[in-house]
Amino acid sequence: MELGSIFPGITLARAYSTKEGPVLRLRTGDMDSHPEETLGDLLAGGARAIRKPSPVPFQLVLAEMGNVEPSAALMVGDQHLTDVAGANQAGIRSAKVATHGPESFPAILRLGQQIERGLVRVG
Repeated sequence: MELGSIFPGITLARAYSTKEGPVLRLRTGDMDSHPEETLGDLLAGGARAIRKPSPVPFQLVLAEMGNVEPSAALMVGDQHLTDVAGANQAGIRSAKVATHGPESFPAILRLGQQIERGLVRVG
């Protein structure tokens, strides 16, 4: 969760699929609900990250926030095909913002972003 170093005051979330059901990892600054050793145990037990655009991570965050209704939430993201699509699948409004530091992304991801921009312009 490299974004944690960019936005230390904002809680970041990542969902994992486990044998017992989905698990939500929350990180704010130095606070981490699943520090590296706990996360290592989860992964060793077969846990896998649930990636966007799956609506599951969004639904888990809404539940964590006290069962907030999707219509009361707003997802701010920098990717149409992951952030915006996942939020919309979960019934959450979304706002697309420019990518912060796109040059730091792997080349394959930057290529995907260029394709995404082209698709959005066509649509």
